Amino acid sequence: MPQNITSVKRGVFIGGTCITSVTFHNNVTSIGENAFRNTHITSVNIPSSVTSIAAYAFLDCSNLADVYYSGTQSDWETLINKYIFNNHYSLYLSNQLVTSVTLSQTTSCSYMYVNSITSMDSGSVLEIGNSKFESCSNLSNIIIREGVTTIKDSAFYECNAITQVILPSTITSIGMRAFDRCYNMQEFVSLPTTPPTLSILSMPNSGKIYVPYSADHSVLAAYQSSWSNLASRIFELDENGNIPE
Repeated sequence: MPQNITSVKRGVFIGGTCITSVTFHNNVTSIGENAFRNTHITSVNIPSSVTSIAAYAFLDCSNLADVYYSGTQSDWETLINKYIFNNHYSLYLSNQLVTSVTLSQTTSCSYMYVNSITSMDSGSVLEIGNSKFESCSNLSNIIIREGVTTIKDSAFYECNAITQVILPSTITSIGMRAFDRCYNMQEFVSLPTTPPTLSILSMPNSGKIYVPYSADHSVLAAYQSSWSNLASRIFELDENGNIPE
């Protein structure tokens, strides 16, 4: 990219089959909508000087395997807040392969399609944003901490490596398709004593759902009533809060 370029214009390289890799110099601050859409790039190097990437900038780049960003994780989560990629890739922050993430921002789409991630921790955030980890095909270990109240639309959609989820007692709502198509889910534990509000296809398609034990089974009854379409899959934890053997 020429040194005098500071902004990559909308659609400027769309469909460019001769482009296989992209490296931006440190003067570039923005990448426009559809800028590299449907190109043959296999890798892209994005400097920390870039503060804006428009929607669809790297959409339909089916050969894209590696994305490098020289800024921090917090900067990345702020930068990637919309639908920019739609194929699986490995993410490198400051040349380090990202395999584990502790969230610092509540923005959307930050790690969508990143297949290098195997674990996540909600950290100190209070909500997990729209499509935050959508289609992270190797994400298997998730920790959602007390304090999180909302899991937004498609947050973990198509995360097929996840087998267990434990929702903290502070969760109040689960968005549309938040855990949809998590086909290998075996155990979904929901610790709130009041059933969180669900949207369309919020829950995984398979696996048992466990809720807090109560002596009169009132919590179980509340869940089976509120989540009526899932009632046959809902069971109580034991008196010690463990999954029954």
